[in-house]
Amino acid sequence: MGIAHLMSCQATFAVLGEQRPPRQAVVDDARATRIRTSKRLGPERHGEQGTAPASVSPVLRALPTKIVAVEPTDDELRLCGDLSGKRVLDLGCGRGDSTLAFARRGAKVIGIDHSAEQLAYARRLAEEEELRIELHHEDLADLAFLPPASVDVAFSSSALTHVLDTGRVFRQVHRVLKTGAPFVFSVEHPAARLASGASYWSGYTITDLFGGLQRANFDVDTLLEPEPSRPKSAPVPTTLVMRGRKLGL
Repeated sequence: MGIAHLMSCQATFAVLGEQRPPRQAVVDDARATRIRTSKRLGPERHGEQGTAPASVSPVLRALPTKIVAVEPTDDELRLCGDLSGKRVLDLGCGRGDSTLAFARRGAKVIGIDHSAEQLAYARRLAEEEELRIELHHEDLADLAFLPPASVDVAFSSSALTHVLDTGRVFRQVHRVLKTGAPFVFSVEHPAARLASGASYWSGYTITDLFGGLQRANFDVDTLLEPEPSRPKSAPVPTTLVMRGRKLGL
C-alpha cells in the first residue's frame, strides 16, 4: 500500500482538529510542538545516546540525546475518550507525565518503561500528588504480566519512535486490549527526517505503521498530522498521531 493511497483514505478518518494550541518552545527538537518541559526537575526521559543502561533491550533504536517531559495533547486525549474508571496502559511512560495526567482523570493507569530511574521518579511524583499508579520496568513488548483483554485504553507518546519491531508491540497491545478498545499513539513523523537531510525511507514509514496495525488486527480509524504551532519553522509535519481499535478477541 503506497503513501498516496494512505493519504486518500484520510477522508474517512475522524478529524479532531489538526491545529494544536500554541506552546512554548522548550528545545531545538523536531517534536517541539508537542513537547513541554516539566515544572519539576528530574532525569531525562531516556538517557543520552551511548549512555543508556545495559539493561535496555535491543528492541529499541539508538535513543535521542534530548528528550523532555511529554503530556498527552488535546487531540490525543479526545482520541482516548472518557478515562474515568478505565484501565489505561501507558507504553514508554518515562517519568510519568502522561501516566499522572490519566490518573488525574480518574483512570487506573499501568505505566511501563525500560528505565528504572525514570520509573522511580514517576513514583515520587505520584506520591507527591497522592495518585495511585502501577509501574513496571519492562520492554514495551513484554506485556506477559497483563492478562488478555484486560485493558480499556492503550497509549504511547513518542516512545514507539525508538522501537525497532513495532509489529511485536502492536501484537502484544492487541492481546491485552478489550475488543473495540482504542490504541492511541504518536511518533515522530517520517517526513521530519527530511529536515536533517535523511531519506524519508531511512526508517519506518506511514505505510509500515498503517500496515503493521492492520496485520495485528486493528481497525485504523484516525490518522492526524497536526500543524506545528510555528508552521514557518517546520515546512513538513513533525508529529504523526494514529488510533487503531482492536478487532476480534
